[in-house]
Amino acid sequence: MDGSERWAQNRKTILKLLSSHEPVNSIVALLSVDFHALEQDARKEQAIRSKLGGSELESTLTSQAGLALEFERSDAASRLRLVLRELLILMGLAESSEAKFYVRPCELFESQSHLEEIADVLCVAQAELPTLLPISKVAEGLLRVRNGLWLLGRLVANAPDSFHEVCLFLVSKAQHLEDDSMEGRRRTAVLRQLLVMHPSHAATVRGMLVEHCALPDLAVTLTLDHLSPASSDVCSEIVAFVSGVLLGSDSRVRAWLAAFLRNAQKHSRGWNASVVQRLRKTLLQQLKSILPCRESGDDCIPSQRAVQASALLRLYCALKGIAGLKLSEEESQCLLNVITSPVPRVPAGDRLQCLSLCALLASPHLLMGLEQEKQAAEWLKQLVKETASLPQGSASCGETLLLVALHFHSNQIGAITDLVSNTLGMKISSRNSLARLKTIFTQEVFPEQVITAHAVTVPVTPSLSANNTGYLPIHCILQLLRTRAFSKHSIKIKDWVVHQVYEASAPLHPLLPPLIETYVNTVFTPGAKGATSEPIALAQIDVIFPGEDAMATDKQWSVATRLLMLYYLLLYRDHWLQNCRAGSMKVPQEYPRMLYTRLPIMQLLQEAHRNQQDYLGLYPSLLRLLVTHFPHLCLVSAWLQADVESLGVGPLLKLKMPSQEQLRQALSEVFVNPTRTMLLLQQLSQLQPLQQMEYAAALVSTLPMYLQQPVPRKVWQLVCQVWESLNTIMPRRLRTLTVNAMQIRQMGMPARALTHDDIAEDPLAVLRCEPSVFRCPPLVGILLQVLHAYLSMSGSYLDAHLASTAQVQREKGTGGTGETEREELKSALLMAQDSAVVQILLDMCVADKDKDHGWSLGELREIRCLVCSLLHQMFISNPNLTKLTHFQGYPTELLPVTVAGVPSMHICMDFIPELLSQPQLEKQIFGIQLTSHLAHQFALPRMLSLARLAVNVSSTLMTVLPSDSRQKFCLATLPALVRICRAFPPLTQDVVSMLLQLAQITASSNPGSTSPQSVDDTSWEQLERGQRVGQVQHAPLDTAIHCAVTQLIAVNI
Repeated sequence: MDGSERWAQNRKTILKLLSSHEPVNSIVALLSVDFHALEQDARKEQAIRSKLGGSELESTLTSQAGLALEFERSDAASRLRLVLRELLILMGLAESSEAKFYVRPCELFESQSHLEEIADVLCVAQAELPTLLPISKVAEGLLRVRNGLWLLGRLVANAPDSFHEVCLFLVSKAQHLEDDSMEGRRRTAVLRQLLVMHPSHAATVRGMLVEHCALPDLAVTLTLDHLSPASSDVCSEIVAFVSGVLLGSDSRVRAWLAAFLRNAQKHSRGWNASVVQRLRKTLLQQLKSILPCRESGDDCIPSQRAVQASALLRLYCALKGIAGLKLSEEESQCLLNVITSPVPRVPAGDRLQCLSLCALLASPHLLMGLEQEKQAAEWLKQLVKETASLPQGSASCGETLLLVALHFHSNQIGAITDLVSNTLGMKISSRNSLARLKTIFTQEVFPEQVITAHAVTVPVTPSLSANNTGYLPIHCILQLLRTRAFSKHSIKIKDWVVHQVYEASAPLHPLLPPLIETYVNTVFTPGAKGATSEPIALAQIDVIFPGEDAMATDKQWSVATRLLMLYYLLLYRDHWLQNCRAGSMKVPQEYPRMLYTRLPIMQLLQEAHRNQQDYLGLYPSLLRLLVTHFPHLCLVSAWLQADVESLGVGPLLKLKMPSQEQLRQALSEVFVNPTRTMLLLQQLSQLQPLQQMEYAAALVSTLPMYLQQPVPRKVWQLVCQVWESLNTIMPRRLRTLTVNAMQIRQMGMPARALTHDDIAEDPLAVLRCEPSVFRCPPLVGILLQVLHAYLSMSGSYLDAHLASTAQVQREKGTGGTGETEREELKSALLMAQDSAVVQILLDMCVADKDKDHGWSLGELREIRCLVCSLLHQMFISNPNLTKLTHFQGYPTELLPVTVAGVPSMHICMDFIPELLSQPQLEKQIFGIQLTSHLAHQFALPRMLSLARLAVNVSSTLMTVLPSDSRQKFCLATLPALVRICRAFPPLTQDVVSMLLQLAQITASSNPGSTSPQSVDDTSWEQLERGQRVGQVQHAPLDTAIHCAVTQLIAVNI
């Protein structure tokens, strides 16, 4: 601080000047009061007043004389006490929840002559006693007296930092006030007065009002007075504010303003009605300013005002639909003029045109008479002519216009309401009558033939995906396809559909699969006049699918396009087969079978499986069709391997891969340099399946070489790993290559190369390979996978063949076998085919010591495990095959293998009684042996009954068979009976009794026989394994009986 003599002199001069003013002296006197004592007295009075319920009582601060007269005669301290007393009373009224709001008479605050002095006392008291007199509560109390609003303004002006606090408190207390109430009007008045002092805070106060949903009239007034720009070239703040509230996501705020506007219309007088009238007048002025000025030569809405016009249209729709505002005749005509005005050729103009159409549909009351209807019809006709010049790929007005016309033709008023609601971004009531607009659309603007002819000319949407929102050309085309409008008027839509499929991309648009389904349905199902759509041309499909390896080489087409075209082909095949089975006379031509063989089905399906979120509407339907028509591509083992491949990692080292010829040469040198072969196979196994495809032929062609000499097991493991990886991506081609590579060679030359269709016609061709293949477990595993795939395919292949043959016969008018007979022949062929496969596989499991030199027991067991796994799948899928196989019979030495290795052998329990009742002795023996092994494997109550039946059958046959047959039967079944008794000991007594009876029969038929000879372990083991009687040397029947009884005694012990 300056301490110089000059400054001291100046300070005295200033104080001298101030002391000459009476108000200054009064303020100095007020500041000299003992505020501590004053506060204590005030708090005592507050405590007493709270105990007595806030009633008027004798004050400890002042006397009860006239307040105005006493204020005039009192000193500074007394004046403070007077003002403080009244303030405490007002604050008590404000805090009381039961007290109704009213303006309290107060002589002190109503005295106009003392208002300036009272304001000074009020400001000093609040500044010196802030805890006793919080400014927010003081403001609330001052609302209840006359001149309180003026005093509050003076108070806030002397404490400007409290402006926000006072406004917030006043707004929060007005949250539940009724419209046009006294308290609401006073709060509105004081807030407007405060904002006159501080207009820059108008937006802040309006935000408080919106947040607390209080005083909507003030919010609108503030926007009109303080926030609207002076220039009309910019979108008005009032439009933005009202639109933001009515079209916002906060339903509470929306209902708050809508209720205010709705209630204001009911009362033509009053403050709220005047605010709404002012709002409507302002909006109408803005609406008129948008119209093109004919005098200046404007023929359309200026481009700089297109956005403002769009905002106004949405606002008027919201005012009508949400707030229930009833438009006047002038407002309706002006709004219709804006709707029907030409728009500039800019994106904002296109958006305005679309909104104009929806605004007309949302407000049909705008068509008040014939003149307005004619105006709207002329505008719609002009709109139809201009849609061709709109930008491609956008949600333009042309598509919306077409879609509305379609819905009008099909009388789907609800769909129109949804379309308008989505476009305008608000819920539009469906109660509006659209009868006049429907007449204009369906009779004057868009007859059905005009719609279909115009729809074909609409460009497709480039890169159509789920990210494209709004109403697109696909909406219109799909609706027309569903109503069969194109077929009815002989308009070709094939090229449009194909080009839209070409432009598809991920994530898939949800309407693309229904588009394909509806189009295929129109191809096969005739319309009202018998017309159908054309199938997609083969050339248009060949562009997308030039070959099975197209996915790896051709990057022109997206995965979405390929999946949709694949879905079309599968769906077309499904409909074609259904129509052929139904006996339809007119069926479109089938696509060539070679087309389906070169489709990269597995590659596409795996891509869709990995990205199911992008193809949610397509993947389930695609999978269903694939399982139905291509079951050989849906094997569980291949799909599990594909999942494993998707979890794998790439090569750890970036090594340069050799060419196919170099790889073939390296693989052929496995006997000389197996290490190099293993390194190449290891590197090949780490590549992605798409990268392995080019090496498939080289790998498969070298498989027969590995049969010439022993190969390290690691090499086989790597070869099988690469083969299974390729099987997930190119199964048909790989299986064909594998079958051709392992065919029987004639004089060192390979046999004729088989095609995929050749093997599908005759799956047994898979098993016509070199005998050495059946002694190599890794190759057997590959062979069985190929065999299972072609067996799965055989049924669907025959279905297609029968359907096409029957269709050709119908077209030529020649007779043929009936549908039932064809199905029976097909079933018989499939059963015979599967039965032959089972018998060949069982023969593979028989060990031949004379031929299988150098074949280890481990390899035999591995092959048996692989065969039993496939047999289990075949038996489970077709239980009748199990019955046929066992009625045909197979080597009994394989019974322990099949019963233990095939879990589904329990099916045999269903037909064992029938097998035991066969007249052939061989089948009866086979049935008893089968029963014994099943009893040992499945010790169930049901099996006990079957075992007892087998024992009874054996007992009967032993007594009725002739001597030669009896010996053959007994030597074959005695080990089986012992095995049954081991599984079910309760049957031992019956079997022993039967054997004793058999011994008596044998002794009586051979009176010169000697005592039973001992049977060595080797002979009994051969009997237990089911060897033929002729193979067991020196084993007479009585000796076998003696040994069987000995075994049974050991079982009981």
